[in-house]
Amino acid sequence: MKRIVLTALDYGTAFGVDRAIRTLLADNRLTGVGCVVASNRWSREYLPLREQVEDKGSRTRIGLTLALCRPFAPVSDPARQVFGPRLPAPRYYAMRRPIGLLPAAAIKAEIAAQVKSFEDYYGRRPAFVAMRDQMDRNAVLAKLAVEVMAETYGVEMPDFLFSQPERLRSRLLARRIRRLGGETNREAVTLPLTEDASLLHRFFWRALEGRRDGTTVWCAPAEPDEHLRSMASDAEAHARQAQFNYLNSSDFLLALTEKDIFLF
Repeated sequence: MKRIVLTALDYGTAFGVDRAIRTLLADNRLTGVGCVVASNRWSREYLPLREQVEDKGSRTRIGLTLALCRPFAPVSDPARQVFGPRLPAPRYYAMRRPIGLLPAAAIKAEIAAQVKSFEDYYGRRPAFVAMRDQMDRNAVLAKLAVEVMAETYGVEMPDFLFSQPERLRSRLLARRIRRLGGETNREAVTLPLTEDASLLHRFFWRALEGRRDGTTVWCAPAEPDEHLRSMASDAEAHARQAQFNYLNSSDFLLALTEKDIFLF
């Protein structure tokens, strides 16, 4: 039996995203959900998620997805003073990191504020922390996130999920996380963004062969609404609908059974 951690990282970004995630949770078809507290929907959408997880007695792990890029607004005052009303684009971090010009204090304040917002609303610490837009590939941002986690939780640090845990810098940072009591994912793969259901089915039949037990599988199911369509292309919105349709289908359960895959 192979175990996978099927994880969606953008709860709170759009009502259609949140509905899709809660629908899959109702049938225990997801094992990890990351919440974007920088979204203005978080204060309204956290409660239906928490109630569903508690009412179902679900083992789903609810974590925090750090958002440091547009289209989200800063949560902290220091970040608003540096970045203005909107967080910067990913290229801002990519351009400034090599020359040492990232505003580390403001970034750490923003990360800490997002951690606090998760705990204030959800009522408990996150089971894991991940970074939206694969921003953990920026070594400085990932290091700052781990520093905030260490300062906040000490040796009881939540787990940290890397978008690409196989990278050398991720593996080096993972050692520090484990010393602080947290765990990290050792391998990750992304469910294809495609409208072709046969490719999604083939993924669970073939793409996981040779992967480690406990591999993180990133997914992005959604029922596109007006807000999601304003943030994503038509092709992405349709692909996310296709992911939701497949994960909510009997074909998905058949693939898990036939390939002896277990969601945990």
